[in-house]
Amino acid sequence: MILIGIYSISILLLLALLVANYNDSRIGEWCTKPTLSLMFILVALMQTTIWTEFHLFMVSGLLLCFTGDVCLIPDKKKTFMAGLISFLTGHLLYIVAFYQIASPNLSHGIAAAGILLVSAAVLTWLWRHIEGMRVPVLSYMIVISVMVLAAFTVAFNEQLIPTGRLLLLGGAIGFFVSDIFVVREQFVTRSFVNPLLGLPLYYGSQFSLAISLGYLDG
Repeated sequence: MILIGIYSISILLLLALLVANYNDSRIGEWCTKPTLSLMFILVALMQTTIWTEFHLFMVSGLLLCFTGDVCLIPDKKKTFMAGLISFLTGHLLYIVAFYQIASPNLSHGIAAAGILLVSAAVLTWLWRHIEGMRVPVLSYMIVISVMVLAAFTVAFNEQLIPTGRLLLLGGAIGFFVSDIFVVREQFVTRSFVNPLLGLPLYYGSQFSLAISLGYLDG
């Protein structure tokens, strides 16, 4: 019942956050986004009954993503960079967490090739728009791509519960796709379409990662 209440409140906060974005209201974002991001951390803590290294790194990654969410509220370059660094570090912790419960395997080459192609396509599209930010954006793309690949190693680990594997993989892929809308808003085209599609995808992904902790004991 508590989780149902959290999910219900989160949906309402997400709708309010979308309204704030539509109205370009920073006050509205401050009133909704930090609380909404705290919700996926709360879910992760409620799902975690045994603290393994996997759970520790995952929750730490979620906390850094919360920091990144807060840093992205002000529409300023310095806070954007702080947010980028927070998310990048969060992804690094996700990678470490994923490899606590799965190991790299050369048989995952198809997944690696697919991720590489998608990342290359995104970078090709972005390249002319990110002059002066190419190094940090490229670094971020590399790290998040490795994070998705690491999620595939978890998904291919048949010793783990299928529900947990699917939740984790879906969360990782959704996170990757949601970031495309973030960079589109920041560097290419400012449009309400970006948060309209990106925010539900992002929060759905983070909640998916948080819920997976209840199925993956590390």
